[in-house]
Amino acid sequence: MMGTILFACAMATGSSAQSDHTCSHFRPLPPEQRVVQNSVRGIAQDNQGFLWIATLGGVHRFDGQEMLRVNTELASNQELDLGRISFLTLDSGGNLWLAGPSGSLDRIRYADGKPESFTAALEGSGSGPGWSVWQVEDLGTGRLVLLADGRLFLLDPDRMETRALDVIFPAWWKVHGLRRILALEGDRLLTYNEHQLGVINLAEGTLDRIFGADSGPLPKDFVCGMGRMRDGSVWVCGTQGRVGEVGMVADHVQVTVHQLPVETDLRLLSRGLRDEFWLVGSGDELLQWQMRSNRVTVHELDRDGHPMPGDQIITELLVDRSGVVWVGTEGYGVFRFDPSSERFQSMTGHDNGHNGFSDPYLWDIREDSTGIIIAGRGEFGRMDPRNHQYQALLDLKHDPRCAELGDLFCVLPLDGGAYLLGTKPHNLVRYDPAAGTLTPVNGSGEALGEGIVPNVLERDEGGSIWVFGIKETLLLGEDAATWLPVPPTLAQALDGVRVRCLAQAPDGVRFFGTETLGVLRWDPQRGALDTWQADADSSTLPHNGVRSLHLDDGGTLWIGSYGGLSRLDDAARAAPGAAVATYTTADGLPDNTIYSILPEKDGALWLATNLGLCRFDPADAGTRNFNLDDGMANNEFNGGASLVGSDGTLYLGGVNGLTWFRPSTGYLNRIPPKAALTHVKVGGKPLGNPLTLTRLDHLVVPWRHNSLEFNLAALCFQQPDRQRARYRIDGVTDDWWEVSRGQPITLIHLPFGDRRLEYRVSNNDGLWSPINTLSLHVATPPWQQWWAWAIYAIVVGGAIWLIVRLFRRRQVRSAAHASRLAQADKLKAVGQLAAGLAHDFNNHLQIIMSSAELASQELEPGHPGQQSLRRIVNTGRRAGLLSARLLTFAKESDPGREDLDLDEVVTNLRDLITSFLGASVEFVCERQPGVKIVHANREQIEQVLLNLCVNARDASTSHGRIEIGTSVVEEGGRRWCLCEVRDNGAGIPEGLRRKVFEPFFSTKPNGEGTGLGLSMVKRIVSRHGGRIELSDNEMGGTTMGVLLPCATAEVPASPPAPALAPDPATAPRARTVLVADDEEIVNRVTTAILERAGFTVLSAHHGREAVAMLEQHPEIALIVLDVIMPVMGGREVYEYIHEHALPMAVIMCSGQSFSALEGADLAAAGVPVLSKPYTARQLLDAVERLLGKPTKVTAEP
Repeated sequence: MMGTILFACAMATGSSAQSDHTCSHFRPLPPEQRVVQNSVRGIAQDNQGFLWIATLGGVHRFDGQEMLRVNTELASNQELDLGRISFLTLDSGGNLWLAGPSGSLDRIRYADGKPESFTAALEGSGSGPGWSVWQVEDLGTGRLVLLADGRLFLLDPDRMETRALDVIFPAWWKVHGLRRILALEGDRLLTYNEHQLGVINLAEGTLDRIFGADSGPLPKDFVCGMGRMRDGSVWVCGTQGRVGEVGMVADHVQVTVHQLPVETDLRLLSRGLRDEFWLVGSGDELLQWQMRSNRVTVHELDRDGHPMPGDQIITELLVDRSGVVWVGTEGYGVFRFDPSSERFQSMTGHDNGHNGFSDPYLWDIREDSTGIIIAGRGEFGRMDPRNHQYQALLDLKHDPRCAELGDLFCVLPLDGGAYLLGTKPHNLVRYDPAAGTLTPVNGSGEALGEGIVPNVLERDEGGSIWVFGIKETLLLGEDAATWLPVPPTLAQALDGVRVRCLAQAPDGVRFFGTETLGVLRWDPQRGALDTWQADADSSTLPHNGVRSLHLDDGGTLWIGSYGGLSRLDDAARAAPGAAVATYTTADGLPDNTIYSILPEKDGALWLATNLGLCRFDPADAGTRNFNLDDGMANNEFNGGASLVGSDGTLYLGGVNGLTWFRPSTGYLNRIPPKAALTHVKVGGKPLGNPLTLTRLDHLVVPWRHNSLEFNLAALCFQQPDRQRARYRIDGVTDDWWEVSRGQPITLIHLPFGDRRLEYRVSNNDGLWSPINTLSLHVATPPWQQWWAWAIYAIVVGGAIWLIVRLFRRRQVRSAAHASRLAQADKLKAVGQLAAGLAHDFNNHLQIIMSSAELASQELEPGHPGQQSLRRIVNTGRRAGLLSARLLTFAKESDPGREDLDLDEVVTNLRDLITSFLGASVEFVCERQPGVKIVHANREQIEQVLLNLCVNARDASTSHGRIEIGTSVVEEGGRRWCLCEVRDNGAGIPEGLRRKVFEPFFSTKPNGEGTGLGLSMVKRIVSRHGGRIELSDNEMGGTTMGVLLPCATAEVPASPPAPALAPDPATAPRARTVLVADDEEIVNRVTTAILERAGFTVLSAHHGREAVAMLEQHPEIALIVLDVIMPVMGGREVYEYIHEHALPMAVIMCSGQSFSALEGADLAAAGVPVLSKPYTARQLLDAVERLLGKPTKVTAEP
């Protein structure tokens, strides 16, 4: 037998016992979260935080978002009927035990992450299937005890085998059977039946009675129920409002009984947070018991506004880890009470006929030695801060003494227990509750002026009372009877201004918050007045309407306005107009209208706004918002209706009553939630059994279906709508990504390899859970496996070997190609330079040559200067050819071409070539019979022949010989015109023959050659469809043969060149010619040449001037146009003539080659083009050809 069992009774005194009635928010779950059957048989919370609910319709698991029915999720080898669950419990290992009326016992065991189900029949001691299992109790030693139909069985959970335990029931045990068991230390079970309490010794099979300290029995019919609390303690509840705490003292069981201030029998209990208990009475009363104060609050279930029948329909009671109370019923489902919905105490109108305001619209709250003074719109009263009982002192709506007062706006306690009341429309009254008198405060005995509506009453540090009206500010003496003058500077500033609030600094400086002028700072010592106002051009106040001021211990002035919360530091307060920091809804405030600012001891600020209450932390600007869901009386507060009580309690009044709370009592939910993964899908398919996800720590994502989807659940059931969740994956989202509650998270195309998913959740007050980790392995596709990389290496290695081999073969060609590219770059640079200089250079040559020809006409034939002038002209032509050679590099487009007689070209060049070769070189021309007509550009063919001759001269000896021969050859069925240049030099070595045609290659000493001659020749010949051949000749020198395709047309003989001074007898009739050139000297020289030829010449210096002269002189028969001119170019002038169909001929001149003209199609239109420098003979020849056969330019049809 065990030792003595002690009983101690702690009866609460009547003076401290207290019972309140209220109707808290015990609400049913939303329809989408309700169980499938409303008869609840068990509620339990597992180690992960999930809530398990057993009903007659099956088992459900709740994660705060979804009520998951798990009947079909169980994996069992046997048929498991969960349709008739009679009991649900969780053992210390987290296994879920289910019992049914058929005698079966089922376990959902998490083995290797997979739930398993077993069924065990009760055997032994004559028992058999069909027994009803009532309870499963964990002894904590790996053994379980079953209670079935009042008898005990020992259960081996590994083998799922049972053995009956015989208990010897003593005579005092009224009924042979047990109703409930709870495991105690030392293989003992606490049990009861028919209100009797006993202890079973499993080792001895005995049932011992619990005796009191005087060896007397417990009170008769004491126990009605018992339970194990979340902290492991065991409590019993009994009849007549008694609760007992069971404990072990040495080898004795001790029961401490507490008497609650109620008389009802108690049958269910569950411990809440701290020293709070929830109990169920015999009439289904829900009792909230504060153990320290022995205070009981009675609650009722709310079924859509209808009370529940009180016939013991409550079957289960559980307070989870977050403090949420869950109630299971018979036929009405599950109800819940969220304590965060009543974290604030409140009082509105008359609640059920007692303890409320007749008019809950509150304007002002003060504190004096008697309690909390509250001024409502139509009522003035006092609240006891100890029990929060309210007593109305003055009813302004119905008291005859208040007939002249109107609405009450403000109140200020005075000495002696009197109060100063400010009412509408213009009354200031002294009220003495003891005497019951109301005395007007008017000074002269007259009522206050019409502009005075006392709105705010404040006492400064000197004892004076400030009376702030709608449009005026007054000052009362300390006796609240003598009027004092307001300082003139301040009175002038506040004239017609409504002051909302007052803050006073220790140095006597006062801050006035106004309705329209922002904040005014008044220094009484200096008589200085400064302001802070809203200014769009600076960072001052966001709004001039200021509703509240607070000066904290650090000297910071906090300003609440219609634009948010502003912060003015100590240093900035001394600088009017200084910048202030402002916090708004963008920073987390519920609204930008701040009616009141109340300080907390830890430095936090409580802000009363238009949309609820906000706790603001100045350290990090963090916010936490509260509203009606937290138990407040209203969301809209009034400016003066706020107070920090002497005990630290905060009072806030608004449009619908009073809200109060004490921040030190732990109004915030400090319980960190547990995070859980739910609805995990890999590749779009659900991952196995959803019951296994709480133990999930590793996951493989296949490469073929690379996607992951999941939900994050916060297993904290207070205000779930305010919960948040975050996640991140290394290598994917390094920063935390926040998602809203219940939002599915989908990740696709995850990087291959090992990743880590980190996730966490927050509770309703922003407290985050520890970081949870899930290891992810994203499978690597075959093409990224090691053997695939080996194949890639082999393939790449072979390719590299082949590439290297090919590269070596092409190295020589690549080097040659690079050299050619470099030479092409040099050639391009020279061509660009030549194109830029050609125009000016050719204009200068034109001036030199034309001037020499004009000078030659001035001298007599045979004059010694004639030879010098011819040399100047010839040298100019040579320079012109050099310029043309350079221009060939500037443009890639083909020049204009015509049919040429090759023999004629050689004949015309004979004199020029002779002058180039000099007297020491013999020059011979040989012509073979045949017509040698080619379609080519005359200037370029002349360049080819001249370059070959000069190159032959340089290769010849001191008495050299150069021969030019022309002939026609047949080759490949085509006729070719062949022009050969032969010299008697040393010849070209075989190794240099491939290089002689490369640009800038020369065998001459530095400074004596450019290396462009033969390169130019090859380039021109190639453009004309021909080729050049190099060979040795019988003279020992080199032969350069130019082959050009023969043309079919015959070239008429050229007419004889005209004389510079025409014979008057044969001169043509005078015609008017217009010369348009922007170069003044070129214009004059050209004019002189034409005038000497007998033409009437007009001159213009740009195209616009030429057009004007064409309009003024219709007799103009020909115009000589320079292509490039300012204002308007020659091309535009030609287009003007073309559009207006003017009857005149046109000659175009250009300092660039014909290929450089934008209008290269002029030649095709029959317009001659002269390239500068040209001779007077070439100019006159073109003029005579056009005027001899007048050309009329007509518009195209």
